Amino acid sequence: MTKLLDLFLKNRCHAFILIVLGLFHLLFFLTGCSLFKSQPVVQMPPVKRTGDPIQDIRTRADRIRSIEIRGRLSIRTRTRKYPSFSVAIWFYSHSERLNLRIRGSGPLGVSVFDLLADRQEAWIYVPREGKILKGNTFFTSHGSIGVDAAIQLMEICLNPWSPVRNCSSTKKEYMAERKDGRMVARIKCRFLGHDLALSYDLSSLEPLTFDSSLATISFRAGDSDQATSYPREISFNLKKDGISGTLKVQQVKVNTISPDSPIFERSIFSPLKTM
Repeated sequence: MTKLLDLFLKNRCHAFILIVLGLFHLLFFLTGCSLFKSQPVVQMPPVKRTGDPIQDIRTRADRIRSIEIRGRLSIRTRTRKYPSFSVAIWFYSHSERLNLRIRGSGPLGVSVFDLLADRQEAWIYVPREGKILKGNTFFTSHGSIGVDAAIQLMEICLNPWSPVRNCSSTKKEYMAERKDGRMVARIKCRFLGHDLALSYDLSSLEPLTFDSSLATISFRAGDSDQATSYPREISFNLKKDGISGTLKVQQVKVNTISPDSPIFERSIFSPLKTM
C-alpha cells in the first residue's frame, strides 16, 4: 500500500484518487485552494434545542444541504510525510440527490485533477495525462465500494452531523458523560455495514471524534468564541492502511449551491475512458 502511495504521489492527481478510494477511505476532502485567504469558519444553521440530543443533531444535519470548502490536505504514511496540497470541494445532499465535485490544485492554482460524482457514476479528469476515467465502483485495499456508498461515506466528513441521521435506528445506542470539563454525547450505531462510535459536545453539538474498525476521525472546533461553527480542522487515521493526515479548512459556504449548479456539469468529462 505504501509503495503504491509513493507511486501515486509523484502525480498529485493520482495521490488524491488513491485517497478517494479509501474511507472510510473518503475522509480527507474537507480542504481547498491555498490561493484563497483564510476566513472565519462559517456558523452552522441554528438549531432550536428540544432536550433530545439525537433529534437536535439530526436537525442540524437536515439543515445542511450543500457545502463548499477550500483548504489544504496533508498526508502521512508509516514511513513518510508528504507535502500538503490544495483542493476545493462542492457537495450537495438532499432527499435522493447526492452530488460531489472535487478539484485539486498545484502551484499557482493549476488544476491537477477534477472529480465529479453522483449516485450512479464517477468521473475523474487528469489534465496532465489528458485522460478522463469513468466508473461506478472504487477499489480499495479492503475490497470494492460502489459510488453511491462512497458518497454517503463522504457525507460523514462534510456534514459530520449526518451519521446520526443516516445510521440504522434499530442499532443506535446513546449515553452522556462528563469528559474534560464538558458533557459529551456518545452514540453507537451501524452505517453501511460498519459499527460507528460518535461523540459530540452536548452543549454545542460540535463533533468531537468518530471511530470504527477502519478509521478514526477527530475534529477541532472553529473559533473559540463561535460555539456552533464548522470544524476548522480534521485529523484522520486509516488504521489498516497506516495512512493519516490533517485537513485544514480555510473557507466554508453552507447552502449556497443547488444540484443543478453548473459546478456539477458533466460536459468537461467527455469523451470518456472506462475506469
